[in-house]
Amino acid sequence: IDISSNTPKLVDHFVGKEWDYVITVCGDANANCPVFSGKVKQRIHIGFSDPAKVTGPDDEVLQAFREVRDEIEEAFFSFYQTFISPKAVGGCGCGCGCN
Repeated sequence: IDISSNTPKLVDHFVGKEWDYVITVCGDANANCPVFSGKVKQRIHIGFSDPAKVTGPDDEVLQAFREVRDEIEEAFFSFYQTFISPKAVGGCGCGCGCN
């Protein structure tokens, strides 16, 4: 998925909407995430170290960001395979019952 044209948005933009999942990825967000007033089926925390807290030479900081990036990719792919993929939901995922 190419996200290069995306821009950051304030969480306030999403608070009142309906979501299947709200997933926090850092301890600070888990503790301080706003209450979503819209319909949220599941709130989940998948925690990662904060690479912004790493100090040292630029190459070590960059490596920390890359490691967390890879951990996020792995964790979310696993989450997708377990809970969202057509195989996990017993069909194509559209709810029509087709396989």
